[in-house]
Amino acid sequence: MRTLIAAVALLCTCLLSAQTHAANAQGPEALAARFVDAWNTHDPAAFEPLFTESAYWVPTVDTRLDGRAAILTDLGTAHATWAKRTTMAVAEDSVATRAIGEGVAVVLFHAPFRNRDGALAAPGNAVMLLAVQSPNGWRVAAGQITKPGETVGGR
Repeated sequence: MRTLIAAVALLCTCLLSAQTHAANAQGPEALAARFVDAWNTHDPAAFEPLFTESAYWVPTVDTRLDGRAAILTDLGTAHATWAKRTTMAVAEDSVATRAIGEGVAVVLFHAPFRNRDGALAAPGNAVMLLAVQSPNGWRVAAGQITKPGETVGGR
């Protein structure tokens, strides 16, 4: 019986180690797809593993959220109202990643909003994530989602 328990414990340890290794094997660019997947669930809890405990998030020009709990609350409000009628997809070839230090990177991507019928709701959404590497993989330490803007000065 002890041998069986030891074998099960060893197997569990190996599986947890493999899972942590797989999470770290993915680069910071994987956060783009993970963010979009979380968005499309319309469940704010799906965002929890993406953000660090002390993350900053800028959902609008006049708002800065401080901490994962505040971010999840805001996303919960959005997904209980307007966001529940949308989906996102990472625009093809839009993910750009730049390492800015050991275990720190910026991830930029476009993720247009679509209505439930698939029609484009907002074509110009861009997302910027400041990613940090943790023992459990890459996490968002700060980020911003933009709204489509008007061109200024003919640009």
